[in-house]
Amino acid sequence: MKKNIIAIIIIILLFSTVVYANSFDNPKSMALGDAYLTKAYGFQALDWNPANLALVKHFVTINLIHANAQFTNNSVNLNLYNDKVGKYWNENDKEDILAKINDNGLELKLNAGASLPFISFSVWKLALQNSVGAYSSLKLDKEYFRRILYGVECETEYNFPDNDGEAISYAESRIGYGDEIPLNLIIPSVEGLPKIYGGISLGFIHGFQYGKIIDFHSRFSTTGGAVSFKDSIVAKTAGYNSEEEKLSIEDSKIAGNGFRINIGFYSEINENITAGITFNNLFGSIKWSEDCERRIFSVSGDSLLFLNEDFDDSLIVDTDTTYSIGSFKQNIPFEIHLGGSYNLKGFDLTLDYVQGFDESAFTSKKPKISFGVEYKPLQWLPLRLGFGFGEGKSSHFSFGSGFVLKNWEFNWAFRNYASPLLSHAKGFAFSIGSQLKF
Repeated sequence: MKKNIIAIIIIILLFSTVVYANSFDNPKSMALGDAYLTKAYGFQALDWNPANLALVKHFVTINLIHANAQFTNNSVNLNLYNDKVGKYWNENDKEDILAKINDNGLELKLNAGASLPFISFSVWKLALQNSVGAYSSLKLDKEYFRRILYGVECETEYNFPDNDGEAISYAESRIGYGDEIPLNLIIPSVEGLPKIYGGISLGFIHGFQYGKIIDFHSRFSTTGGAVSFKDSIVAKTAGYNSEEEKLSIEDSKIAGNGFRINIGFYSEINENITAGITFNNLFGSIKWSEDCERRIFSVSGDSLLFLNEDFDDSLIVDTDTTYSIGSFKQNIPFEIHLGGSYNLKGFDLTLDYVQGFDESAFTSKKPKISFGVEYKPLQWLPLRLGFGFGEGKSSHFSFGSGFVLKNWEFNWAFRNYASPLLSHAKGFAFSIGSQLKF
């Protein structure tokens, strides 16, 4: 039974801590709740709307540091942890804990990303950004936790089928250009319409490691004083050589290559209102071709008499089998992003809407809506608040600030998930960023 537990822990660690997460947040976008489509400029516009490059707020922007990290779950908050840990659990406590766990299972997500310093920059209407990012998620069946809390019954078989997980780590180089669209050449008679800007960015992706659990099944049964169990996990991986002793981005080689295109448009409707739209991940995919494997982990034991003093641990059988497979493609689904901003007496109000068309490590087919507000009590001191919900995830509440000077700025942001109160939050995210601008 110990090996059974250890095997599950190993898989959790493999898919939750070895790899990292995909995110395009910077501290300003995070603080504004991800309502940032019309506010991004310089090299940051490549992540949000390449049309914004045409505005040239600063002739040169140079990244010094931009990094963020996120950890979330869909069930447990800090208040529940503080209330239950260290005390004896009565029936009410057990019912309370189980009620907090989502019916679809406990889901964990770990994200992290960074733009590389100095080689992420913009000059005039052109920009180049180099970044690294990763994503990992793991979902465990709710029945696991029911059995932990209430134990098992004799003559009963338990199944735990609702498990899943996916992970990817990669680097991406984006290059983009934005400019005003000459409407007078397209429609000679047009007059009085606001200027419309367009932009395009090309993303070249180098994948380091990829893993996806394609079957994760656990069965546990009791008969009299004997216990039988069988756990099996089938995963598809790339970039992980089973003979290596550890995984790390620094030691990883390129295991896959991909590509995607973003096309965006931006317009200043009047001096107070702006609007934008992007079409993201056109032709997006990653082809994994190095160390592509199908891995099967299994642990089983039959009729184990744990009350017997002569229990033989050798009755537990575990296997780890690896098969080489051919290259495979990971699609990056198409996504539409709409956004706008409104200046109201010194308050910048922003609103974004995102609609994806398939589930993936990069997108969700469930829509997301984000709101943000920025106010500067002093010219160099921005105060930002944001809120977002959708994509089938917990709502999030953000705040941030920074120092914005003529040629340099530093920004930070913090985010709670599910509640604006940290004690009731089901996750958090943090981002910092600094850049030069001339």
